This record gives sequence, structure tokens and C-alpha cells, in this order.
Amino acid sequence: MTHPILMISLPQKGQDTKNASPAGAGPAPTSGTGPAAPTPGSVVEGSPNGQQQKAPNWGDQCQGSLPLLLGMFAIMYFLLIRPQQKQEKKRREMVNALKKGDHVVMNSGLHGVVDSLTENTVEVRVDREVVLTFDRTAIQRSGAASGGDAAPKKSEGAA
Repeated sequence: MTHPILMISLPQKGQDTKNASPAGAGPAPTSGTGPAAPTPGSVVEGSPNGQQQKAPNWGDQCQGSLPLLLGMFAIMYFLLIRPQQKQEKKRREMVNALKKGDHVVMNSGLHGVVDSLTENTVEVRVDREVVLTFDRTAIQRSGAASGGDAAPKKSEGAA
């Protein structure tokens, strides 16, 4: 089975685009309903006041939307990006200010007391003999212990 080939001819500069015929259909008819649509930057003749006018080009159309795009970017920056940067800076300062004995809450929800610190890790005591090692980035918050001591002491009276 053979498939027909569709050939499309693109109009040349100055050619009437409304009356252009497909390739192979013969010459385009000479009588038309009006002039071809102006290309960007071309001169439009026959304006209502009898003067020549320049057709709008892409740059003229873009100038109106440029301030709108810049305004939208500024709004996104001040509502989303800047507050997130401030929050991250505050968390980074909190992690750098940790010291032994501080109460911390990890991203997993584990509560404990800082036992020792290195440059990248922190050891958290969660019970008398249980010390866990975490990456410093796993610390969610520090400061006041929530709900009492992070490493509760067991009563020795009951067996």
C-alpha cells in the first residue's frame, strides 16, 4: 500500500498567504480578498490615516509582559525563597551552637540529651546506658526538654 506524500509550500516574502495553493496544485490565483498578513517589522501600507505604519514586532509585545514577569518573580522570592533561607540559617546556627547536656529532638521524633559532639556527628543519650550516634543534620530542634527530662531516671524502689 502506498502512502500519498503531502507537500506543503511555505510562502515567500511578499507572497499572498491567503490564496497560496498546495504544491503541485498549479499557480496560486491572482485575485484575492486582500493583502497578505504583515510579517513582524514589515511596513503596513493603506492605514486609515493614509500613513505608513510599522507592524509590531516581538520586542514591542514582550516589553509589556516583562514587568509582570519580574513582579511575579519578586513576589515568589519574598514569599517563598527568602523565608526558607532565613529558617535554614536559623537551624544551622542552632546546630552549630549545640553543647554537651543540651536537650534535642531528632527528625525521627527521638528525644535525648547531647552526650558528645564531633564536627559531623552528635551522640545522644536516650537512657542511662543507651547512647545513639546521629548526623548533625538529623537534629530538628534543641533547647527546653518537652515533657520532662529526656533521659528519665528509673525508680529503684519497685522490682
